[in-house]
Amino acid sequence: MRTRRPGQFWRHKGLYIGLFEGLSEPSAGCLLASYCYEQELFDDQVKAVCTTQFRTWRARLGDKIRAAMALYPPRLPVDAESLADGFTAAIEGAFVLSRGTAEPDIVARQLSHYRNYLERLLAPSGNAAAGTSM
Repeated sequence: MRTRRPGQFWRHKGLYIGLFEGLSEPSAGCLLASYCYEQELFDDQVKAVCTTQFRTWRARLGDKIRAAMALYPPRLPVDAESLADGFTAAIEGAFVLSRGTAEPDIVARQLSHYRNYLERLLAPSGNAAAGTSM
């Protein structure tokens, strides 16, 4: 397992939010997710690439979350992979909502909610809001 500094995890979340703040039109979304939505149009090789990529994202983000959890034990019982999947679900779902409602700011807002949840879940003892100092 690669080890990462927990601070990288928090900066990573902030960078994604920054990418989607101030958009004038909804983001085009994720090409990989588009393939997943329309799986019947693709062969088994394309489906396998999608599965592998989503699992790779889970593993890489899970490593970062696990490093943060080692320093800041979660306040509730959770696992790193589930939290990593939560990030993917939040961003992919936000892409769909953003396009469906023609509201470009939904992605940044949903990622902010996810970040807020993690900051409270992994807050240092006695601190209800961790902020981005981790």
